Amino acid sequence: GNSKNENFYEDLIDFVDDLKEESERHVREGLSEKELEIFDLLKKENLTKKEEQQVKLSAKKLYETITKDDSATKIVDWYKDEQPRWRVRSGVEEVLDEFLPQSYSKDMFNIKTDIVFAHIVEEAMKGRQYAS
Repeated sequence: GNSKNENFYEDLIDFVDDLKEESERHVREGLSEKELEIFDLLKKENLTKKEEQQVKLSAKKLYETITKDDSATKIVDWYKDEQPRWRVRSGVEEVLDEFLPQSYSKDMFNIKTDIVFAHIVEEAMKGRQYAS
């Protein structure tokens, strides 16, 4: 029968394949890796193909917004300051308001705004500034 080791080996191969899939996924989705991170955070259940395209566009536009030269994210340690923090957050809201599909409820919209904003702050805290 199947020994534990054989299973382990098969699982390992699957895992490595998944990783490769994952690292190439942004290419398939037509997004950069940073845009894909945002896209994944924005996605929700049961999106139509058309809606998925809208969510992709939202991710691209968001990334564009936070990497612009005049973005508050360019201020050193912006996330520690109320003013630039508010500017970045309202920028996120504006983009999502314009580009997310209509099927996102108000609650879902607010949750996604929070999640994406938290992600941007986290990236900044890790010193991964969104420098274009």
